[in-house]
Amino acid sequence: MKEIIYERPEYTKSPENLALIWHGDILGSATGTSVHWHKAVEVTLILQNVLQMKSRGKTVWIEPGDFNYVNSGEPHQTEAYYKDERIRYLVIVLSDEMFKSVCPDFDRYRLDIPPGHPGRKAIVESLQRIYACRLHPSPCDQALINGELWRIVYLLLEQFRVPKEDSGLPSAEQKDYLAKQAMEYIDQNFQSCLTLEMIARKVGLQPNYFCRYFKKYVGMSVGQYLAQARLRYALAYMTDCGASVVESAFQAGFSSASAFNDCCKKVYGVTPSQYKRQRGELESSENGE
Repeated sequence: MKEIIYERPEYTKSPENLALIWHGDILGSATGTSVHWHKAVEVTLILQNVLQMKSRGKTVWIEPGDFNYVNSGEPHQTEAYYKDERIRYLVIVLSDEMFKSVCPDFDRYRLDIPPGHPGRKAIVESLQRIYACRLHPSPCDQALINGELWRIVYLLLEQFRVPKEDSGLPSAEQKDYLAKQAMEYIDQNFQSCLTLEMIARKVGLQPNYFCRYFKKYVGMSVGQYLAQARLRYALAYMTDCGASVVESAFQAGFSSASAFNDCCKKVYGVTPSQYKRQRGELESSENGE
């Protein structure tokens, strides 16, 4: 079974930053992602190339000028169809706080946007306006972007909100619900001294059973997932903040720099320092430097 990574988008608390926005123009080969999920609603607009997105148990091809979406809690992954051609895209990640601020019981619903529905046009228009603002920014654009983000939230709730089949226990599509809870708990607390017993108790399972359950649905052991959560944070802290290997290791909850080093070599085949250097070279290449 493939690894399912829990992502925790980092929003700021100011009203205009309850959503994350990315846009890009890169080679299709650079768009592949592993299977991941988050609590937010993700909307992806494609302007050039074709993006393959796997979610909701099916594969969807997003053609230029169209978009696809991912519900809160849905595992998904993406990959460009034409890997040797450039792909232009816009991704917005709308926090569940945005939806719950106007629909407090949002957890009882999911979004269902049928292909060809006339309401899709209005969402595409808002996405294109956001893309234009990000591509050619001006001082007052944030006000326009905020308005379009809230317009998208309104359209999604007003036209495409449907009750979940089971508003109590997880549905058949969410049999890994407790594993998701455990992953979320790990990703929120990996910097502290977590134990198997603490995580199992959080989701209400006995440790021995929890070990087998977690590995079945996530594809790796609890210890491996915890180590990778720490690894992602440590590498980001080191590359983005310019911190040392030792400082990054302890910030992420590793017991030592050696443990950080061993984990990085096991997952990526390189040391943290080599990883940082390779990432810098890749970013310089993408920016045409």
